[in-house]
Amino acid sequence: MKDEAWQPPPGDTNPGAFGLEVHRRISAKLQGRDGWIIDVYVDDATNRIVSIGKPPAAGPTGTTQIDAAGLEDGIRPKVGDIWQQNKAEIYEIKASASGRLVSGEQKVRLQALSRDSSIRCVRAPEVLKDGKWTVIARVQQVVRVLGMVGLAASAWSLIHHSKYDDEFDALKEKLARAASRTNDDDRFAEGTDLIIMTKNYLSHFVPSETALNLITLAAMYRLMDLYGKGFPAE
Repeated sequence: MKDEAWQPPPGDTNPGAFGLEVHRRISAKLQGRDGWIIDVYVDDATNRIVSIGKPPAAGPTGTTQIDAAGLEDGIRPKVGDIWQQNKAEIYEIKASASGRLVSGEQKVRLQALSRDSSIRCVRAPEVLKDGKWTVIARVQQVVRVLGMVGLAASAWSLIHHSKYDDEFDALKEKLARAASRTNDDDRFAEGTDLIIMTKNYLSHFVPSETALNLITLAAMYRLMDLYGKGFPAE
């Protein structure tokens, strides 16, 4: 979309126009492919599929929308069927400026509809905001962390599990506490904890033990100082 200089149609003032177009394009690529189902609306009370490919005629209230789902071989859900959560992996298509996953009740509901209780989030690395292309805040944050420990941004996957986002949030909370420490003993203790947390987080994307060994106490001190100066805001 960036290469083609995409812009909303003239007169379209919908702030979500970019996200809708990203969703439309991804849906079009997956539509009809074996093992995929797109835009499924599942009744919150019964887990029955009430619509596929478009919102229910009566409106989406009381349903949960699944952007996309990867299905086990031979599974062909149709309207009226009970959604088989043990047969599907849920994908959320996100093209917002923050790049954050859904939260609250919607997140809980989507997790309940996924085989492993995790949501896979497909993020646009850049979004069109106020007419300008912008790297989303979440990507900026992770790239800063990777850079401080000597890893390339390509080590981070743009397809994230919801549990990975939870880990990164916990890492940021730890960084916030660590950045405020002035006592050397406290900084050492926080830095040691951060090594473990950062290695655990990055192990999802960087299987090489050599790369993970780059995460040293010195790197954690630099990370604390970086965080103290401010991360890109979401």
